[in-house]
Amino acid sequence: MKTCKKCGGTDRNNSGKCRPCQAVRSKAYSAANLDKEKVRLRAYYTSNQAMVKATAKAWVVTNPGRHRANNKTWKDANRDKVRAENRAYSARNKDKIAAKGRAWRTANPDKANTNTAKRRATKLQATPAWADKLLIAEMYKLAHQRTKETGFEWHVDHIVPLRSTIVCGLHWELNLAVITKTANLSKSNRRWPDMP
Repeated sequence: MKTCKKCGGTDRNNSGKCRPCQAVRSKAYSAANLDKEKVRLRAYYTSNQAMVKATAKAWVVTNPGRHRANNKTWKDANRDKVRAENRAYSARNKDKIAAKGRAWRTANPDKANTNTAKRRATKLQATPAWADKLLIAEMYKLAHQRTKETGFEWHVDHIVPLRSTIVCGLHWELNLAVITKTANLSKSNRRWPDMP
């Protein structure tokens, strides 16, 4: 049986090196020749798209836990890119997203009502006694007016969200802003000024 020239381990791939040593060598080569490797990989993917996609899908099916962990790691490291892609997708697919939301609410009226009631209760509990209810009403009126005038939907957004895992804002006039529906939905409850 052949042995690895470097570490003396069993050689399983006939390269003169065992798999671990070959992997170390390949990594070092790729790091030293990034541009060359990018060109080579792009050419390979272009000429083998169907096989690459099938292999990737099979790996995801057999490694769901690792796939989720890899996705989370990548998203955590590329938050700005993910947000930009989500905003771009929302802008391109407004009608599709709205239709999907309507379909979900129609198919799940109990869940939709639960969410609405929960939000209403949160808003009531988050409204301080000193909030100016007249100004708050004016902001909702302005959103309705802009929707009517522009032909696309405007929302009253809570700048610091009412419900979030990190922070909970108040329902009062200085925490409200009239913004487009797209901007509000892309922001969701994950972004606010001075967030950590």
